[in-house]
Amino acid sequence: MSLLALFSGSLRAHEHTPVTHSFNKVAEPDGPKLFIDIVDRETGRPTPARFSIRVDGEPYFPDWVDDNGISFTSIHLRSNNRSTMQFSKGTGPVGINLPVGAKAVTIAAAKGFEYFPQSQTVSISGQETNVFIELERWVDLKDDGWIAIDEHLHFDRLTAEDDEKWFTMFEADGLETGHFMVLKGGMTPGVWSSQFAYGSAGEGTDGERMLIAGQEYRDNQQGHINLLGLDEVILPYSTGGIGTPAVKENYPPLHDVLEEARNRNEFAGVAHGGTLGRQSVSLADAVLGAVDFWEVSNGFIYDTENCLRFLGNCHVSLIRLNLFPPN
Repeated sequence: MSLLALFSGSLRAHEHTPVTHSFNKVAEPDGPKLFIDIVDRETGRPTPARFSIRVDGEPYFPDWVDDNGISFTSIHLRSNNRSTMQFSKGTGPVGINLPVGAKAVTIAAAKGFEYFPQSQTVSISGQETNVFIELERWVDLKDDGWIAIDEHLHFDRLTAEDDEKWFTMFEADGLETGHFMVLKGGMTPGVWSSQFAYGSAGEGTDGERMLIAGQEYRDNQQGHINLLGLDEVILPYSTGGIGTPAVKENYPPLHDVLEEARNRNEFAGVAHGGTLGRQSVSLADAVLGAVDFWEVSNGFIYDTENCLRFLGNCHVSLIRLNLFPPN
């Protein structure tokens, strides 16, 4: 059977995944409120940023965030893990509810890696407390020709309905582009992190940032690879017994998958620093010229040794850090 024959098939034949995240929205509760004004020191204007909250020294996750903010929860079903974070939109002070009887609140704000993070502690007074935080830029990497991309996001994007929220969160985390990667097995037995379309039909942009559909192709013996900018998913998603329905064989070789992706004008590279897979073929694939980039870090794995061994053989060395929690 030819490689192209093995890859043939329809994405629609596979079940869409359960939700991997939520944008939390509830009715405004009674009680004390905190209004957080996060501004860019240079312009003096409100700016998108990520912020966290401690009330009386303990982490606090508000039930309510007003329309000037976003409350986002990342969901991992297999581990029963939920991680909630808050963002300012840059449209004005963000209102949140506070627990009754709280005495002091600490707000920590950050905007990617190019701004100094700041924190401020204030005493809670009456029904409304205000806090003002200025974020100062210390470097502008875009002026030097660099852009920040997260090329390994596992979140469902079944419509373009929430794209504006993603753009805001990307700006808050200093990102220009995010690649949303479909895959099979792991969090759920079947296909998950599904995307509503691939290629240009699945792209979203606000003129400055982009959302792009991609794929993580995995084999339990050979390792994991990332395929960026693809027009069509390469089946069977995973091999070596990963996911349901499972393809038990460790076939095709990941080298062939990488080459197939590149023949389709996609950008193909090694995931997880080449550390996953019982007998990883990542170094061989790179030496054979099938690798466009090498993912050094993805939040819980950080490994530079393999990449440094063959730096001259890789067209691109890509250092990637999770700004959203790993799924």
